[in-house]
Amino acid sequence: MNISRLLILSVFVLNSFFALNAKSKKNPWQDYQRINFKVDSRDAFLIKPKNEAEGKPWVWRARFPDYHPEVDLLLLERGFHIAYINTNDMLGSPKALTHWDAFYKHMTDEKGLAKKVTLEAVSRGGLFAYRWASQNPKKVNCIYAEVPVCDFKSWPGGKANGVGNKKAWQNVLKQYQLSEQEAMDYKKNPIDILGPIAKENIPLLHLISLNDRVVPADENTLLLAERYRKLGGSIELIEVQKAPRAKGHHFDHPDPQRVADFIQKHSSSSVKLSSIIPVPSKLKKFMPKRHNQKLEEAKKRQIDFVMIGDSITHNWESEKNYAPTFKDTNMLNLGFAGDRTQNVLWRIQHGALEGISPKLVTLMIGTNHLHNPKKDYSPDSSEDVFTGIQAVVKEIRTRLPKAKLVVFSVFPRKSPENDRVQALNQLIPKVADNKMVFHVDINDIFLDKKGGINRALYSRDGLHLSSNGYEAWAKALKSIIEEYSSKN
Repeated sequence: MNISRLLILSVFVLNSFFALNAKSKKNPWQDYQRINFKVDSRDAFLIKPKNEAEGKPWVWRARFPDYHPEVDLLLLERGFHIAYINTNDMLGSPKALTHWDAFYKHMTDEKGLAKKVTLEAVSRGGLFAYRWASQNPKKVNCIYAEVPVCDFKSWPGGKANGVGNKKAWQNVLKQYQLSEQEAMDYKKNPIDILGPIAKENIPLLHLISLNDRVVPADENTLLLAERYRKLGGSIELIEVQKAPRAKGHHFDHPDPQRVADFIQKHSSSSVKLSSIIPVPSKLKKFMPKRHNQKLEEAKKRQIDFVMIGDSITHNWESEKNYAPTFKDTNMLNLGFAGDRTQNVLWRIQHGALEGISPKLVTLMIGTNHLHNPKKDYSPDSSEDVFTGIQAVVKEIRTRLPKAKLVVFSVFPRKSPENDRVQALNQLIPKVADNKMVFHVDINDIFLDKKGGINRALYSRDGLHLSSNGYEAWAKALKSIIEEYSSKN
């Protein structure tokens, strides 16, 4: 290769690098799905992780959502969602917070995200985040703020040592509907409303610049930190000694890993596992039609035996041996295709066991938590699924205290999913008290001599049972029904 060709190639590589870098700065979310929508007439967006974490944790950016995205990119990798509503020029005013209330309701009720959120505030975003958190402290995990405005007299007022911004100050007066003197006497800036936040023990982390002339640290974060600590609150500070840009207000992020770890730590303690949050099934083929049919069925006849489960229980209804197997048992089949523990909880809490007094209930649930990873789906851990099973058992026992409950090990399935099934099945025996709740493992009947699934008993997917599989289950179930229905 001659020198001229080498130079051309070098220029091409450098141009490609700079183009990619520019693209990354312009759109930091390019590797993730961004959903644009409106809430309360305001533009909003949600950045979705490729594999969401348990409980659907989320971060709510208060302002400048693309600034210093390093932390959020780390959190996206960990399964967090990133959300934003554009109330940009409203400076945390009462009207802005009304939009925020609507946004929170939409994100939790409609999008199904966690009920507690982490707030991220950059600069003037501090006015939004702290004022909303003070009004809604039970909805906040923690607050992370970068050079945040904690008193609008400092910025944009410029009433002490900061450079201020006259145009933005006039907008404060307009948005808050205050006179100049009323703004100077205003007592609902972030530094003034820390009580509810401290009472809820919300942890804070601020990243500041000590030479910031736009939002001086001593008029904002350092004053807030002093007051918050006096109230018994906890706040950590990351200090940049000398920021090089924008009058000390802008700088490269010194430690995004520490911030991401802080947010994850304080989100995990309050994030509720998805396996124990009751939600209806998303399978419209069966919801709400089948649920309502089962409610009606239970009203019309005597129910002595209930089977609760997923498609493996549900599909038995289509087999030729279904009617003869359950003749004279007065059985109610509450198997629903696709169900996980959270769906079973929803059904129970929406009448599935109301008005009946069975002697025996069986439960087999969990396999739908354990499929292989794919787009928009990742398997739950065995511990989380077991927690869901425990919650279901508790609901059944609360509603049917006189019924015996048999909890089956999850039936084996093809590998590699079966590795996750086996891990879960090691935990399930712990749910039994051997008084009213019993564990039964009949999995050997579904295995071949080598320990894999017996293909003759399974459909092609290696998950659902074939007709022969249901015959095998029927033979084992007959003695179980007799034994546990007669237990005193």
